[in-house]
Amino acid sequence: MPIVDKNMRILYVDDDARLRTLMPEVLGFHLEDRGVPATVRTAADADSALEMVAADNYDVLVTDKDMPGTNGEQLAGHLLGRGFRGGIVIYTGWGNYSNSSLISQGVKIAHKPFMKELVDRVLEGYGHQE
Repeated sequence: MPIVDKNMRILYVDDDARLRTLMPEVLGFHLEDRGVPATVRTAADADSALEMVAADNYDVLVTDKDMPGTNGEQLAGHLLGRGFRGGIVIYTGWGNYSNSSLISQGVKIAHKPFMKELVDRVLEGYGHQE
């Protein structure tokens, strides 16, 4: 039985096409394994993500930190400035990365390799506590 009463809607943002293909399936699998059904859509860059968020409701946005053009930190800042009410997760390969300004505003950080930690941060961003 699911631990939430609706399908979590996630927007996954990454400039790496391979990860945009793989991660929705993997993230959805791990969330469902924890009793959280999820639909994961993807965007290739921050501009596309901002358009998608403006057009639809997402519970959590997951973004790579390092992307060409507008990076994940800047995307998070834009979303917070526009009143995005969902959770935001920035994931990075930089093991010691932290951004106290974004963290103080509720943004979660996940470090690669990230599957368990990423799933934990997505659930936190969704307001779920185990």
